[in-house]
Amino acid sequence: SDLEYHLENDKVTIDYIKIPFEEIPDSLFNISNSQISSYIRNNKDDFQIDESRIIDYVFIPDIASSLDENNIRTNLESLRDGIIQYNDVSKLVDTITGFKNAKDIVEFVDTYSEKPYEEVYLSRDQLPGDFADILYGLRVGQTFGPYKDGGYYILSRMVDKKREEGINKVLLANVYLQIVPSNESSNKNYRDASQVEFDAKNNLALDTSNNVINYESLDAFDAGIPGIRDSRSVIKWLYEKPTNVNDVKRFNLTDGYLIAIVKSINKERLPEIADVSDDVKGEIIKKIKYDYLKKNYKKPSIDLIQENFNVDIQRASAVTQNDPILVGAGPEPYIIGAAFALEPGEVSTLLLGNEGIYIIKSISKEVAEDLSLDAAISSSMTDREIERISSLIPEILESSAEVIDNRSFYY
Repeated sequence: SDLEYHLENDKVTIDYIKIPFEEIPDSLFNISNSQISSYIRNNKDDFQIDESRIIDYVFIPDIASSLDENNIRTNLESLRDGIIQYNDVSKLVDTITGFKNAKDIVEFVDTYSEKPYEEVYLSRDQLPGDFADILYGLRVGQTFGPYKDGGYYILSRMVDKKREEGINKVLLANVYLQIVPSNESSNKNYRDASQVEFDAKNNLALDTSNNVINYESLDAFDAGIPGIRDSRSVIKWLYEKPTNVNDVKRFNLTDGYLIAIVKSINKERLPEIADVSDDVKGEIIKKIKYDYLKKNYKKPSIDLIQENFNVDIQRASAVTQNDPILVGAGPEPYIIGAAFALEPGEVSTLLLGNEGIYIIKSISKEVAEDLSLDAAISSSMTDREIERISSLIPEILESSAEVIDNRSFYY
């Protein structure tokens, strides 16, 4: 569009003085609570606190016990060395050849491992970090383990070594047993979770012998409770209409059980004055200081401001409205916009900016010559404008209608 073309290509050069807000002492002004309240009401979009839910919860992980882990290790040790066991059916003693003596390694892995055999040659860097040197240094036929890596205990046996594309690589056969809770452990974890839920429903408090965590969800679109996998269902429950304060629920999640009690349901609201008064005062006082200076400098000049405040005149060259950064001052879109309203040689009144109070003098203004833009440029600008307008549509709808957002119930 023509407008966007000029925003990008029209240029001004200005001299300006910035009077930092702190140059005018705060002690000259008093700000009342009613001024703060009024400011918050008039700028409520900047201060609105989203609805929130506060919960206490206990998480009981459904994980293997130390006894479970010891049993898994023992099973792998038996698989490594071989097993001699009595067969109740045949009434004979069976001997199972161990991994370290197995003739058909592939068959052994496919029979006893929880991951299939893979014939992949690996470099030292591709081996499990804590055991890379040991595994890489095994002789062909030698075994190592059981060792723990991630969620598995592993037995490894060196099958072959070769040099490939200038890199020494090894082929390992691995027997994996996943570290999972036994039936006894899982049953105990379930009973513990059920007991916590029962106690909470009867006493309206969570069992303090467990680690009770307080959590505030600020958004109905939270993915879940931080640190707990697949806990989106907890957030959905918190924002469902039937859910009330003191409600208790147990969730059966991927890694365990979460028992939650709703402590408070907070609607969308404006903050208490005490919580934001310092920030609000900081914004109000900028305007008050600006009004104070305007009252005292009805016909300001750059020289007079420079002399009275002992600040330097700065020059900003070839400034465009598309890039509202004022060199030496920071983002100042209003000040730059005001510069384009001046003719060369003209001096502004005092102007209120983000970082201070300004006075500017236009040195030169260059208005780009209107061009007959080719189709490609025109199309590009049109696409950008459509994208910009599309992003504004929800904002416009929200400002003109009451929008009820139910998306969180489907996520």
